[in-house]
Amino acid sequence: MFRTSLHGAAARGRAERISVSLDRQSIAMQVNYLASPGSFSFKTAFDEVYARFSPGVQLQRKNLALLDRNDISWSDSCAASDHPMIDRIWRQRRSIVRVSIGIGGTFRKSIGKQIPRTKKTRMARMV
Repeated sequence: MFRTSLHGAAARGRAERISVSLDRQSIAMQVNYLASPGSFSFKTAFDEVYARFSPGVQLQRKNLALLDRNDISWSDSCAASDHPMIDRIWRQRRSIVRVSIGIGGTFRKSIGKQIPRTKKTRMARMV
């Protein structure tokens, strides 16, 4: 799934790969999915051999340059809340809320059927 999404985003110019290298070898890497006006970071990976040099932290510092772009005004690290490394670098927070509606009974089913129509209407207005 990751490879498919990465190839699709790259083909549309909506993927950015960043890395930290040492002697021409990547020691930390990350992909950003660009969805103007925002972006979503996907999984920081680093070589454990260099862990004491904090390549993941160096990568995140480099990643902050993403916010200097004219088309990106915010970025989601997609890290777990209270992540010890991310919390020191990414200080601002944005609340994300999940709402679940149980679809049982006639009334709730009728509301549930209206949700896709509402989304399609909003999308049509945005285009």
